[in-house]
Amino acid sequence: AGALDLDGAVRGGGERSRARAGERGRGRRAAVALSATEAARRLEGQGGRVGIAAVNGPGSVVLAGEPDALEDALRGLREAGVRTKDLGVDFAFHGPAMAALASPLEEALAGLVPRPPLVPIWSTLSGERAGASDFGPRHWGRHAAEPVRFGPALERMAGAGLDVFLEIGAHPALQRPLA
Repeated sequence: AGALDLDGAVRGGGERSRARAGERGRGRRAAVALSATEAARRLEGQGGRVGIAAVNGPGSVVLAGEPDALEDALRGLREAGVRTKDLGVDFAFHGPAMAALASPLEEALAGLVPRPPLVPIWSTLSGERAGASDFGPRHWGRHAAEPVRFGPALERMAGAGLDVFLEIGAHPALQRPLA
């Protein structure tokens, strides 16, 4: 969307990947057929070891956390009849376990200067339409440890009159929320 120049986008992606690489094997993520409110309620008592990593739609969230804690949470959800799917990811990005990465990632991206987007873009960090200052170092630090708000962003986009959405990637991960 033009919010970063090519060098800034490559730098941002590279630093984010570097931060994530150090976390491999320390966490997992799983898709769960619950609302964000219900998922948060069911995760009470986890002590921050498992959290919501993404809100993909009204009944679709991704949980992230320490492998054993996430497995315990998923077992309880499956026993309660909740549909779950392990995402085959060995890190807990976008969850509470990544909070320690926020500051180092922001520091690594110091000097990254976003600019006004060339086309409208919605932030999956806030769920709102993004502006010129929304993609600086603080954004990327927060994005490592805070949930992706794909569903709210999609709702706002639809509310703005957009009605065609295209997912580009190796594996269609967001078909259900887009349907």
